Amino acid sequence: MNTRLSLSEDGSITAELRAELTFLQQICEAQKSDSELHAKRNFRLGLMIACYLEVEYVYQKIHNLYRRFCSKLTMVLCACIRGVAKCMMI
Repeated sequence: MNTRLSLSEDGSITAELRAELTFLQQICEAQKSDSELHAKRNFRLGLMIACYLEVEYVYQKIHNLYRRFCSKLTMVLCACIRGVAKCMMI
């Protein structure tokens, strides 16, 4: 791995790292054959799916409650408006 540091005119420092492709390929191959890493990755994926399903379930419950509340509120408002309209006609 090669490292190169550069100093810009504004005083910032840039570090450039260069890795040979074979080194990265060795890391990739080692990760593919690591059963512990696979187990951790699969566990995290399982947790993400479980969390997503739980969030989706909660979202649906909230959405359904909101729709029921809004429809009841609409009925109450319509009844009030009709009542006011009847009072004004009398």
